[in-house]
Amino acid sequence: SQRHFLLVRPSRTRLEELHRLWDLLLMRTKEKGTRLLQAQKLVQYLRECEDALDWISDKETMATSEELGQDLEHVELLQKKFEEFQTDLAAHEERVNEVNQLAAKLIQEAHPEAELIVRKQDEVNAAWQRLKGLAQQRQGRLFGAAEVQRFNRDVDETISWIKEKEQLMASDDFGRDLASVQALLRKHEGLERDLAALEDKVNTLGGDAERLQQTHPHNASQIHLKKDELITNWEQIRTLAAERHTRLNDSYRLQRFTADFRDLTSWVTEMKALINADELANDVAGAEALLDRHQEHKGEIDAHEDSFRSTDEAGQALLDTGHYASEEVKEKLGILSSEKESLLELWEVRRQQYEQCMDLQLFYRDTEQVDNWMSKQEAFLLNEDLGDSLDSVEALLKKHEDFEKSLSAQEEKITALDEFATKLIQNNHYAKEDVATRRDAVSTTEASSTSGVLNLFWASAPLSIIQVSYRPPSKKVDLFSSLNINVD
Repeated sequence: SQRHFLLVRPSRTRLEELHRLWDLLLMRTKEKGTRLLQAQKLVQYLRECEDALDWISDKETMATSEELGQDLEHVELLQKKFEEFQTDLAAHEERVNEVNQLAAKLIQEAHPEAELIVRKQDEVNAAWQRLKGLAQQRQGRLFGAAEVQRFNRDVDETISWIKEKEQLMASDDFGRDLASVQALLRKHEGLERDLAALEDKVNTLGGDAERLQQTHPHNASQIHLKKDELITNWEQIRTLAAERHTRLNDSYRLQRFTADFRDLTSWVTEMKALINADELANDVAGAEALLDRHQEHKGEIDAHEDSFRSTDEAGQALLDTGHYASEEVKEKLGILSSEKESLLELWEVRRQQYEQCMDLQLFYRDTEQVDNWMSKQEAFLLNEDLGDSLDSVEALLKKHEDFEKSLSAQEEKITALDEFATKLIQNNHYAKEDVATRRDAVSTTEASSTSGVLNLFWASAPLSIIQVSYRPPSKKVDLFSSLNINVD
């Protein structure tokens, strides 16, 4: 049993050793597995870090690009690409977060390479923050470049518009007549309204230039030159616009004067033709109508006096301002004055003719009335009935006395008619020869008819009639002398 004891004891010790060794093996195997797992996690972590760093390094190339575009379209294209870059950047931020989460987990697990893990984590985070900073800077540079290029584009477009309008402002077409000048003035006024609206844009661009020179000092020189180019073109087109407006106004004033001149001279021609159109009348009523119509013409002439005066004043104003067409204006003013004077002279000549025509027709009417009266009295004067008794003689004498009264009244009319005819002749009436002929004919007819019949009456009358008709010598002599009758 002692031997058995001796044999068993070493076996138990050996077994315990084996257990110890087994446990040690298991522990070391576990430790080995843990280290292998840690190594695996570290490798994976480091791979994630390297991938992140490689991606960040690749993106830094775009973030640090100095390309800012040659024009606005190019800048906008770069901005569009950068927006895609930012989208990609936002999508990859999760990978950086995963690196941080993995690092935190490894550190929490007391990874033996904690120092390396933290260093790599810091390296990734630093690279990520640097990339984000570079991206923000790139975004700012692109935004600034877009502002500058947009300013350049706006200035170029404004200058291009100005150049286009300058061609219109430089036109030497100032209108050939009133209608075309008015159309050009309306068009120019539209351009001036466009310029007034453009002035606000020019002022805005000037303010933008000042601001951009402050915010983009590296582009300050180019911005300043662009601003100067804009201001130079703006001042030039304003000068051209003012000059063209003045020239168009001068042209309008000339064409307005010319149109008024043409209207007035045309009206004068028509009025002269109208005044000359009427033939002289053949009766008193026609002569009166002619005078009335002629006076209406004078009313129309007087109504145009304001037009003549305003046209003359407009022409004088053109001369006073030294208008480029002063010689033409001066000539037209002379023509207009001459035409007006000739119209008034014609009207006066025709007035005298119409008044002479009226006088002539009145003379003709009165002479005709005298002729008619004499013709009616011929039957009485040529009646040879001298009465055969005292009563019949007295009746005849009574009729004769009535005739003498009528003759006396008619003599006054004939005398007035003679004086009227003489006046017409002395005033150089256009029908003075005919007036003289008719006057003489009336006088001759009146004298011969009256004196001849009365002489016949007294020579043939019986003594009783003469006695009955006796009057005091003074009265009888007056009566007979007035009738040119010889009573001896």
